[in-house]
Amino acid sequence: MASSDELRKLTGKLMSDAAYRQRFSANPESAARELGITLNEEQLRRAKEFKGSDTALEHMAAQANKGMNAAWGAE
Repeated sequence: MASSDELRKLTGKLMSDAAYRQRFSANPESAARELGITLNEEQLRRAKEFKGSDTALEHMAAQANKGMNAAWGAE
């Protein structure tokens, strides 16, 4: 399970790197591993919903204000 700090790192990368977003959309588990991050089942489920969507990314950023674990289903 990815920690809050790891999820912040992942979200930051998604927000700042378009090529990474494409890789993440195609294979979230592999893309997370690029950053040394292992996602749990719930986090992977949410990641698979992402699919490069700006709306999903905006939602992640908004949820980050409420708590990174909540945004990724790791409460």
